[in-house]
Amino acid sequence: MAIMIFLLVVNLILLLVIFSAFLGFVMTRVPFVPTRASDIEFFAKELGISEKDTFFDLGSGDGKVCFLIEKQTGAKTLGFELTWWTHWLARIKRIFKGSKAKFVNQNFFKHPWSEATVVYGYLYPPLMKRVEKKFLADCRPGSLAVIRDFPFPGIKPQLVFRLPKNHEIYVYRKSG
Repeated sequence: MAIMIFLLVVNLILLLVIFSAFLGFVMTRVPFVPTRASDIEFFAKELGISEKDTFFDLGSGDGKVCFLIEKQTGAKTLGFELTWWTHWLARIKRIFKGSKAKFVNQNFFKHPWSEATVVYGYLYPPLMKRVEKKFLADCRPGSLAVIRDFPFPGIKPQLVFRLPKNHEIYVYRKSG
C-alpha cells in the first residue's frame, strides 16, 4: 500500500511539472533552454560585470545564470520565471547553495527595470521588440542588455560575440 501511495505522489509531481512546463510555454512561447556555463563565464568576464552591478535574468529557468553571475562577479541578481517548476527549483537550489540570488514568479514586463545595470535574455524573436522597448524605456544610461542568439530588431549592438556551437551574444549599451 505504501508503494502505491508513493507512486501516486511521484506521478502527481511529474504531472504538475509537465503541466507547468506546458503552461509556461503557452504563456511565453519560450521553452526552457539552458545556457552553457562557459558562455556565461565568458560574457561576464568580457563585459566586466562586478559586485557593483544588478543583473536581471529574463526567463531565469532553474537559476543557473543568476547563480554563476553571482558566484563569478558578486553582482546582485534577480531572475524572472513564469514556469512554476523551474522557478521553485531555482528557489530550492538557492537555499542549498547559500546564494543571495532572488527569484520571482512574475512576468518581467510588469516589473520595473530601473535598478538593473545588466539585463540578460535568451528569448525568442517574437518577444525581442518588446524587450528592446522595455530596455530603452526603463534602464538607466550605461546599462547593458546581453541578448543571446536573437538580437533586438531596432538597434545595432555595440558588440557581438560569436560562441561555439553557432551561438551569438549581442551586447547593447543604453546611451544617455
